[in-house]
Amino acid sequence: MMILLNPEFTFKNARIGADLPGGLRTSPLAIGQVGGMIALVGGLYLPSKNNIVKILYRITCFLLGAWLALSSGSRGQILFAAILIVVFYPLSRKIKNFRSFAATVLGLTILALVGSIIFEATSETEFNRWSDDAISRGANIRYSFIFKLLSAFSTAPVSWIIGLGFNAFSSFGEIYGQGYSHCTSVDILTELGLPMFVAYVAALYLTVRSCIALFKHYQDDPSMRAAVAVLISMFTYQFMLANKEGNLWSSTNLFLFMIIIVKFDMNSKTESIQTETDVLEAYPEEHTALEYRSQS
Repeated sequence: MMILLNPEFTFKNARIGADLPGGLRTSPLAIGQVGGMIALVGGLYLPSKNNIVKILYRITCFLLGAWLALSSGSRGQILFAAILIVVFYPLSRKIKNFRSFAATVLGLTILALVGSIIFEATSETEFNRWSDDAISRGANIRYSFIFKLLSAFSTAPVSWIIGLGFNAFSSFGEIYGQGYSHCTSVDILTELGLPMFVAYVAALYLTVRSCIALFKHYQDDPSMRAAVAVLISMFTYQFMLANKEGNLWSSTNLFLFMIIIVKFDMNSKTESIQTETDVLEAYPEEHTALEYRSQS
């Protein structure tokens, strides 16, 4: 609300932002990322006690988040958030039947369409970032960045082990006015080498394993199940964005959510062990039966 209602934030090339001293401007990608995250919470959040006030709160979050992302002109943030809401909705709550799920998806789609129509009618810019040409041009530029890095990496065998060097993409000079690759995974492979890329893949594997463990642990607790779904969707969202617009030195949110998820999983397992220990101490006669079932 503070961004959308602030007169200091204006549209420039279809992207909301505020001018800063020295000819600088706030990042529309960061604003779009905030909007997408708010929309994800609005779409997936489930309070322990649902009522009309909290339902309105969720709808408001979703609409404002979507509006902020649209205003930023950041296409990936909008599309990724919409896709993840649909994908993670069945994880955030038990779907009793397909009809209720379809109705929810339809409702969110209608809300998004209404918001986009209002945005288009009230926007003060004439530049369309959603045209076929604009999307195709943006995708081709990103592909050229990736191929540039991979080409340099493949022709220097020593770099396969030690990499091309941190932020090596900038040594090529600004390509299409950009000084970074827009793809964190390719950065790690080409700039840090295969050993660090293997470590990165291992970290992703541990994170995904913790995601699965957390979902299994809390799947019968409606509120916590939704909270876990939101957390996993945030990690997935950051991973998608990091490989659409990021680079290694700016992808802190990706690694932050990976650490949070693994730590949360570790804490959950510790609490489960402690709970079982407390039960056995309180009811020692149950120990033999529990031990037998555990061994079985």
